[in-house]
Amino acid sequence: MEEELDARPSEPLQDLHGTGDPDLRNLLRLLHNESSAGGLYGTLYTDSLTIALATRLAWQGLLGPAIARSLRGACHS
Repeated sequence: MEEELDARPSEPLQDLHGTGDPDLRNLLRLLHNESSAGGLYGTLYTDSLTIALATRLAWQGLLGPAIARSLRGACHS
């Protein structure tokens, strides 16, 4: 799984499922800007954006049900 997470997307971001969601697009844009800036704001910022993106995708049902349950459990702990 780590190899998949570290790999660049195989499709353009515009082709990703759910990018019609303005909040999802904004999170992707912020992550892209942070990456382009070389991690200017640090790992806490990047980690926070990544968690927000994963949570948004989970709530939209774009991630597997097990991951969505895991994220919901983490939010309520």
